[in-house]
Amino acid sequence: MDGSICLLISLLVLAGLIVALVKYLRKPSYHGQGYDKLMGRKGFVIRASQFDGDMRVEVRGETWLARGEGRHGFDTGEKIVVKSIDLDKKVLIVERIDV
Repeated sequence: MDGSICLLISLLVLAGLIVALVKYLRKPSYHGQGYDKLMGRKGFVIRASQFDGDMRVEVRGETWLARGEGRHGFDTGEKIVVKSIDLDKKVLIVERIDV
């Protein structure tokens, strides 16, 4: 009886560790140097640029605040590529992909 209780407790602890590890590994790592993973990635505009030039884009399945290079407006659905990142403002600087 004591052996089965120890086995059950061990399995519960192991299951909890596995769940915690999976959550940790699936967490995006775009902090600090991790932002370089976005450089050159392609995406598309979710919400067109407003008067201030800010827009929402989707890159690698995540939504980001972005700003276009230069003063050109972007339309919803346009394809973009990440050219640089303003780390202070956490804004992607993107360029339109001409198809």
